[in-house]
Amino acid sequence: MNSTIFGIRKKGPATQPAPLLHWVLGVVLVFISCASTPPGEPAHQDIDPIEQAHTVRGRGEPVVVFESGLGETIETWKSIYPHVSRLSTVLLYNRLGYDHGDDGDENEMLDLGVGLLGSFVPGGEYAGLALDALNGVDRLTASASERSGNQIVEELRRLLNALNLSPPYILVGHQAGGLYMTLFAKRYPDDVAGVVLIDAHHYDQTRRLGASTVAHFSRKLAEEPLRSEYLNLAETETQVKASSHFPDVPLKVISRGRCGALESSAAFGEWMQLQKELALLSGQGKHVISEKTSAEILSNDPELVVAMIASIIRRVSAANHASGSSSTGAVASPGPGVVVAEAGE
Repeated sequence: MNSTIFGIRKKGPATQPAPLLHWVLGVVLVFISCASTPPGEPAHQDIDPIEQAHTVRGRGEPVVVFESGLGETIETWKSIYPHVSRLSTVLLYNRLGYDHGDDGDENEMLDLGVGLLGSFVPGGEYAGLALDALNGVDRLTASASERSGNQIVEELRRLLNALNLSPPYILVGHQAGGLYMTLFAKRYPDDVAGVVLIDAHHYDQTRRLGASTVAHFSRKLAEEPLRSEYLNLAETETQVKASSHFPDVPLKVISRGRCGALESSAAFGEWMQLQKELALLSGQGKHVISEKTSAEILSNDPELVVAMIASIIRRVSAANHASGSSSTGAVASPGPGVVVAEAGE
């Protein structure tokens, strides 16, 4: 009779059933794992950053880093990164916890429905739905599942270092990913060559628009890491406010130009004001509005996003080469239906 011990098949009489041995070994391994993590230290620090799902495409500098919104993965950028990778090196990655998600549900996990977190007037019809979805679940404390912006930014920096991708970077953030990229830029201004924020979450958005979402999204809020990232958005906003000044680098703030189907005109107006304020973070900021869509600029107006990233690549390349020549190729131009406003307008 054949038996299996530690995955090795050997001839001979059957041994005692393995479940007890496996249970004992499991307890020992769990004990060792817990003992190896100092109190107060997030367990994820022991994870090799290279094991995060990621892809590096293209070549040249500066490196363009893509940061997705809540519940989004690398697939979010499928209409964007192939074009940008022809111009420079790009890094796409999944934050910890998204590596083995169910891709089939990704459309349901897009960043809070119509593209806004807290896009509805506080106290309105949809106010508090997100909290209702978490009914009976206590707020997470600082632990391995804590997902505030500081932790996410440090994980990204470890990944960049592990991949030998040198700064300065062009940071591109979508929705909540824009909040993380704003924090990155403020914490490490010398590592940033430019920033592109797409329908980005503002660092004062929770206070001014409230924390709410749409009903179809509520089921996903009970899942990790989305739940913890969502619950920690207000904390991330506080971290952004407490950080140093935003660097004086090229900044493009891209915003949808139409009110969402489930969004009040008052909420849309306040959200648009927040978008304008984001463009004021840098003296080189521009607010770019796409009149083509009320949601999901990445899929509905990818040409605009590529054009804005390319324009920063061109500026940085020109600054890095005394001759003004660039090997990054042709740069796209914004298409029809695009309004570009200088910061301060």
